[in-house]
Amino acid sequence: MSMSLKRKKTMRTEINTGDSFMAIMGACGDTKIIWDKNNQDEVDNARRTFDDLLSKSYLAFSVKNDSSEGEQIKVFDPNIERMILSPQMKGG
Repeated sequence: MSMSLKRKKTMRTEINTGDSFMAIMGACGDTKIIWDKNNQDEVDNARRTFDDLLSKSYLAFSVKNDSSEGEQIKVFDPNIERMILSPQMKGG
């Protein structure tokens, strides 16, 4: 996962008004990918990260700002403001 998170210099650490982000859950906590839907480089980086993680069996969910229940998503949409991606739980 770390390679895909570092592939572009467009990664930012501050979430500004109007930005979207995905929180990627992992063993060491969460990593945020932030993008401005009007910045194509940031959108492309977020889309690549999203697609890469889904190919590794991560699940993605849209999250509403009003804390209501979100929904699972399978296709990246740069207009979704908040996403959570987490690895699938393994039963055993």
